[in-house]
Order: sequence, then structure tokens, then C-alpha cells
Amino acid sequence: MLAWALCLAAGLAPRPAAALERDARGQEAVSGAAEEVARLLGEAREGGASAEALARQLAALGSEAVPALFKVLDEGRFSAGQEAERGWRITLDPKLEEAVLAAFERLPWAAVRAHVAELAASEAPERTKLTALCVLAAAGEGRDLDLCLLLANPPDDTTTVGLPLRRAFEEAASAILGRDERAIWRLQDLALEARPGLQYAIVRSIAGAASPDALVALARLLSRASGLEALILAELSRLGASAPRPVDEYVLSSVRDYLGSGDPELLHQAVLAVGRLEDLAAVPRLLDVLEADEPRLRQSALRSLQAVTHLPFRGDPERWRAWYNNEVDWWDREASIQLALLRDGEEAEVARTLLAVARKRLHRHELARSVLGSMPRANPDLSRIACATLGALRSPLAIPELVSRLEDPDEGVSGAAWNALRRITGRTLGPDPALWRGIDS
Repeated sequence: MLAWALCLAAGLAPRPAAALERDARGQEAVSGAAEEVARLLGEAREGGASAEALARQLAALGSEAVPALFKVLDEGRFSAGQEAERGWRITLDPKLEEAVLAAFERLPWAAVRAHVAELAASEAPERTKLTALCVLAAAGEGRDLDLCLLLANPPDDTTTVGLPLRRAFEEAASAILGRDERAIWRLQDLALEARPGLQYAIVRSIAGAASPDALVALARLLSRASGLEALILAELSRLGASAPRPVDEYVLSSVRDYLGSGDPELLHQAVLAVGRLEDLAAVPRLLDVLEADEPRLRQSALRSLQAVTHLPFRGDPERWRAWYNNEVDWWDREASIQLALLRDGEEAEVARTLLAVARKRLHRHELARSVLGSMPRANPDLSRIACATLGALRSPLAIPELVSRLEDPDEGVSGAAWNALRRITGRTLGPDPALWRGIDS
């Protein structure tokens, strides 16, 4: 905004003759480029170049063609040939529109950005802003997210962002994130400057990004963007089903905090989210919600408990609390002794310990690390039990080791590893190790 103000100020100042001459030459070049744009579009319309070839030809006109190309895209019409002589205008058909958009991807982006910035700083009509957002969606970079917001954000709190602008903004933001994953952090910050309708669009764009940082970015917004909590929790819940395990503790704790919310809707969304994220540390609070007055909350808490623990218990709070107390007691009193036996015990003691560990759920990632740290290789019988134990724990930390065991010469070991992998991932791939490499959850 400041840069545009400075440009305006500079335009109002007296200009030397040399500068005026340069401006005249520049206007001449722009005018010439506009004529070339019209000529190329007219020839292509009559069956000339393909959309791709036309895009290359338009882009070859350089920076001077940016205003003309934008005007054509904005108005959806152009004048060329005999039609121009008669004062007629030709509608931009899908092929020509595709070519013009593709040309923007090839043009010097600094010139395109400058033109869009000029429009964003002016009182341009909504149609022109929509066109600018379309151009940014086609070729914008991470730093252009600020321009997207400037185009779509209304000047004051009393103006509502219309649906077309919201959709165009979301499409532009999502497209830019698809090209630049690092831009997710800038978009997260812009949520605090955006009007409510655009805030929702930002949350959906972040949630839709194919980025491992999406969960963390959404979790950061939870405590910063008032009024968006329910939507963010719902998106975290949706993403949680496919998120690599174990999920980042910052994400888990951010969601877990809402299990103490006094707002029934936020509490409900948080209960669903911790289940999808498989947050083991949320179990004590889920047990409390299992006894809530509202049936919907009780049912959601039950589903989340079953998802987190992989246990089939029904909605009896006493049964769940008995299981939980038993797990906590075992972890506090016996775990360290039992896990030491995995490293140093006799064969029979190791086998008994593996079977005992396989029945535990509450600290399954820590238990999986202990089993992995003492995986026997010389003893096929213990190796089979260890693979089965890892499958019962369902910790994705075990996946790389289990994939390597698919190549074990003992068919019992390779078969147990295959069964464990299918149990952990829920996938039905065959036993070929090549099918499982690269899978982390």
C-alpha cells in the first residue's frame, strides 16, 4: 500500500523532459503490444495456433503485453481485424482464455505482480479483482498471498465478503500452496488480518494443502483466531484420520486443551479430533466425557476411546476406568522390570514379556520402541512373537523394521511381519517388500 502511495506521489510531481519521453516510449510499446495481442488472438480464433502455441506467442511479447492481456481476460472480449474496423468485439472462447492464462505463467512475473498490485491498491470493480485472483491462482508465488488478501479483503468491518470473492481467494491461496508449501506459514499469519469469510477460506486452504505442516499450522491458529475454533477442530479431525503417527505433540496438546471447553460444540469437535488423531494422553479426559449428560458427547467419547485404544469395550464407564487404572498401574509398577527382561531375560522370559506387552495400549509407542530395540534375529520363534506384538501395539514406528522382516528367510517371521503391517496400516498390500517401502503410517 505504501509503495503504491509513493507511486502516486511520484506521478503528481513535475517530471523532467527525459522522463516524459521515456513514458511516451513506454506507452507506445504498450500500445503496440496490445495490437499484437489482438492480432494473435484473432488469428488463433480463426483456426490458427493451439492454446499452448498461442500462449508462447503471447508471452514472447514481454512485459508490455501484461496490461492488454489482463484487459482481455477481465472483459472476456477483444477487437481484431474486420470486427475491430466495424467496432465489433469478439468473445474470448475457452481455448483463447486458456492461452491467455497460460501466457501469464510465462511472462516476467515481476511485471504481472506490479500490475496486479496496482489494481489491488485501487478501487477496482469486483469483476477485475476476480480476474486478478484468477491470474494469481494460475501463477502466483508464496509472497503473493498478501496480494490475494488485499484484493479480497473489504476496506472495513461493515462490508461482507461476497461468495465469488471468497471462492476466488480460496482457489488462489490453495493453488499457491500447491506450488509453495512454505507459504503455509504466511497464510496462517494472514488469517489474523482477514475478514471472517476469508478466515474460513484460509483455514480450508491450509487444511487442503498437501503439506506435513498443515496440522501444525492449524493447531497454531486454534489459540490465535477467535471464532474459528470449531472449524479448525473439524479440519484437524478430518486430517487426523490419515496423518502419520505418532502425531506431533504440539498438535495433540492444542486439541486436547479443548476437552475442558465449556462450549458443547467445541467440546464435541475436540472429542472427535483426539479420536481421529489417536491421542493416548487424552484418554483420562475422554473417560470424563463418557459420563457427560448429553448423549451425543457420550457417544462421541466412546467412539474416540475405541479409536485411540483399539479396544471393543462398550459405553460402560466403569469397564473403561478399570482398564485404564490397570494400564496405569502396570506402567508405574511393572513396565520398567518387564522391559528390562526384553533386553536381558532368558528366552522364556522374553516370550512372556512380549505377550504381556501385546495386551497394552496406553503407552504403545514407547512399548514399540522397547520391542524394536531388542528385536531378536537369531531366534525365529521370538521374532514371530515380536512381530505379532508390534502388530497388536499398532504403532507405525514399527513399520520400517517390519518391512525389513518381510525378507526374513523364515516364512513364519515374514508372514508375521506381513500380518503386523496390515494390522498397523489397515492396508491390504501383498507380502512383496517393494510394495511397503516408503509407507510410514
